[in-house]
Amino acid sequence: MIILLFLFFVFLTIITYLLFGRDIIAPSFVFCAMYTFSIGCALVNYQFWGLDIITNQLFNIYFFGAIIFIVIGMVCKFLFARRFVEPSVTGLKKINVNQYFTVFMILVNIFSLIVWIVNVYKIAGGGSSFSSIMESFRLKTSYGFQDSMPSYAEQLSKVITVSGYMYCFIYINNLIVSNQKKFFDLSLINPIIYIVFSLFSSNRLNILNFIATTVIYYCLLKNVEIKLKKGSMLLIVKLMLLFLTVMLFFYGIRLLVGRLESTNSNLIEYITKYAGGPVKLFDLYLQNPIHSSIWGQQTFVSINQLFRKLNMFNIPEYLANKEFRTFNGFDLGNVYSAYRNWYEDFGYGGCLLMQGFFSLFFNGFYYKLIGSNYYDKSKLGLIIYGYLSCAIFLHPIDDEFFRIDISIGFIIYLVVFWVLYVFLIKKINVRLQ
Repeated sequence: MIILLFLFFVFLTIITYLLFGRDIIAPSFVFCAMYTFSIGCALVNYQFWGLDIITNQLFNIYFFGAIIFIVIGMVCKFLFARRFVEPSVTGLKKINVNQYFTVFMILVNIFSLIVWIVNVYKIAGGGSSFSSIMESFRLKTSYGFQDSMPSYAEQLSKVITVSGYMYCFIYINNLIVSNQKKFFDLSLINPIIYIVFSLFSSNRLNILNFIATTVIYYCLLKNVEIKLKKGSMLLIVKLMLLFLTVMLFFYGIRLLVGRLESTNSNLIEYITKYAGGPVKLFDLYLQNPIHSSIWGQQTFVSINQLFRKLNMFNIPEYLANKEFRTFNGFDLGNVYSAYRNWYEDFGYGGCLLMQGFFSLFFNGFYYKLIGSNYYDKSKLGLIIYGYLSCAIFLHPIDDEFFRIDISIGFIIYLVVFWVLYVFLIKKINVRLQ
């Protein structure tokens, strides 16, 4: 049945490509393509993982989850982007940022990065190598209550993150306008600081998110130019090459960020386990499910933390990490896809309902942008959509949207996005002399 599921998603990927106007960043196409890759990776391990038999529940959730996502996408496209609207009346223009303000932001981010690194070493408690330090830091902060980043360091990290995305948008915009293959300026430094910060956070997903957002920014900005043809084979080939490069990078830095348990894994084993493992893990979970004792325990982690701090609803302190599972002696990890969170908290019907909300948000957001002169009127919306859209790419791995983005912390992110947008793109003059 897993082969039938794979063929179904291959079919859906082709159908969504055609149905949504050969738009390779349409949410429905991205969703289906990512699940096709995930199930394909699982098939590589077909024999080792015993995938000849899977539960009917897994098949049904994957099947109906995809149908729900696509149908809602079609409705949103019909409501918000029925007619073609030029993304810009004036065309793509270079964003001339205030260089003094950029230097100021670089200094702020370097200071914030140093504060973060100092605290990483304090929490890790030392180590014989960078890899062992990052492994210690990851284990202590992910699987315990006692060690955590100070709140001031967490808030400073938000400035690093938003600066990275904001300047990435500016860099891509100016790169397309200049029509040069290679060009370097101050705009690139803050994204580099963000990548270094991600490495010191022992979080490769941040880097994958950043690359996915870069693709979204590039396609939406390139679409402002008449030259871009949706579904262009050259663009698809470039993105496939980028995807392969990202996979090699993801594998290459695994030990650097503290994944020492994967020392003996080769490239194929590691990538297929990470991308395809959620298929088998979710199947194992459905055979032996664990149900939440707290409402929204896995789905609304950030909201529950807020309620606990406010002494509301008697919510105890808890870790949202999921259990590790093995099959026939193979360690599969503890990554189950976004569906696991929703199923554990709300059951089968609630899982599909949450999928509907997820699809409605991203398809609604995307087609509201596409159905307007988004480059002239909604640059900030474009930037924020790109930042959030990585949740679609990561859906086969975990839920990044309800678990992280539905939070008070995200409101702070939005404020920082708006402040930097006003200073950098809205052309509020900032004189630092």
